[in-house]
Amino acid sequence: MMIACYSIFNEAEFLEESILSIKDFVDKIVVVDGAYENFPHDSFWSTDGSIEIAKKYGADVVIPTCAWSSQIHKRNQYLKFGQPGDVMITIDGHEIWTGVLEPQNENCRIEMYIKDSLQEFFRMFVWEPGIEYRNYHYDLWVGSRRLNDTYSKYTKGVFIHKDVSDKQRLKDKETYYSLPVSDRQ
Repeated sequence: MMIACYSIFNEAEFLEESILSIKDFVDKIVVVDGAYENFPHDSFWSTDGSIEIAKKYGADVVIPTCAWSSQIHKRNQYLKFGQPGDVMITIDGHEIWTGVLEPQNENCRIEMYIKDSLQEFFRMFVWEPGIEYRNYHYDLWVGSRRLNDTYSKYTKGVFIHKDVSDKQRLKDKETYYSLPVSDRQ
């Protein structure tokens, strides 16, 4: 099974386009919604229609009852939907998939266009028992083995990173990322 894993908070501006870009390539979509404790928010969950968009496309949606303590805690929630051998691909609500998406039997880095630059990110992995995020929000582990250390490059597609038009959200994100890593994990 191939599962698209979203971690979102008020992503309605591009979420539908993002889901439409990937839904025909995956068997399941999991959306974990909600704010982080240290990220400015008025509500613990999205209030811009993001949840309704995700549900419209049959996603399994996790809605928090309080702010997530960290990105690690939030991202570990979508890992609960995996089974041995499932291929999971992580995608943000403002990212659009382009190309073909085929399950790999290995962990992969995928290229992403961000403001006219091409970068690689660890975004596709095979679910294993005991898998968890640790240390940093893209740092995947199974026991003492860090999955990010062994990977191939996925070459059949790329992500396109869309800039959100909400300038306050961008300022809030800059504030969040200017916090010490220990405060924003």
